[in-house]
Amino acid sequence: CVAVAVTLGSTVVWLRAFHFRGPPVEWLTLTLFTLGSFPVLQGIHLQNLSLIAAALVTLSMVLLCTEHLTLAGFFLAASTFKPQFTVVLAPWLVLWAASNWRRRQSFAWSFLAIMLVLTAASELMLPGWIGDFLRVVHAYRQYTFGHSLLDVWFTPRLGPFAAAALLLAVVAISWPYRRLGTDSPHFLPIISIMLAATLTVIPTLAPHTQLLLLPGLFCLYCNRRVLWRSNRWARIALLALCLLLAWPWIAAAGLTLAAVLFPANALLRWWDVPLYTSPILPLAVLLTLCCLIRIRMWPRHTDLEPSL
Repeated sequence: CVAVAVTLGSTVVWLRAFHFRGPPVEWLTLTLFTLGSFPVLQGIHLQNLSLIAAALVTLSMVLLCTEHLTLAGFFLAASTFKPQFTVVLAPWLVLWAASNWRRRQSFAWSFLAIMLVLTAASELMLPGWIGDFLRVVHAYRQYTFGHSLLDVWFTPRLGPFAAAALLLAVVAISWPYRRLGTDSPHFLPIISIMLAATLTVIPTLAPHTQLLLLPGLFCLYCNRRVLWRSNRWARIALLALCLLLAWPWIAAAGLTLAAVLFPANALLRWWDVPLYTSPILPLAVLLTLCCLIRIRMWPRHTDLEPSL
């Protein structure tokens, strides 16, 4: 029940953050599709803490947008119990805070203070935990498929270099927006890019981590007409993303219909067919968001906070 409530809350919060004003039927449809997606269902089934971490990231971003910077830093630090979720977002927000330090320093100081408190308290309760944690992380990658999509494509040796190149490209695209105020309509799309980049480079293909794609997907949904009317490449990116999102539902429906004609045991070897598009989804969201940024999101002077 808690996991369902957290997911529903995150869905509503992100839609409101993007100023979505669709009819109630559209709200209900988006909510049901979110709850019925495999990442959410897997997270609920496994009772994975990714749901809580994603909700804390959501809460932190909402607090940022409402100018509660100290509380935003607190909840972002609290979300680092899943450090892979904030490995890209936190450095970007530190850079964002540094670009207008006098106005935004409360966010940076609260984030740093809570991180120090959490680290010190953890060390007090479990001395030497940091070294143990690093060893466990290394071992975890050995006995699970601890690789990113880029590791799969470019081999584990070259994958980190590809990830570094991708992050540099993301920073280059996002650099003009580092001084945006939180009330700018361009602020959350940049945050969405950082979260999509996170899932592209971190060493996991677990579907339940894709809860971080919710803001990017809602951002693209709210701006779908802009993408479709812009140019051919944007339309191709949007159409490809729609197909990737639709595939799990299509494949699951096909397997359900096949179960009427064939025994269940004969279909077990096809259980992972609906997940074939899952590994590439974060990259598809990232590329489509970058198309949106290039088309529509160049900052106007009214979106930039003055230096103090």
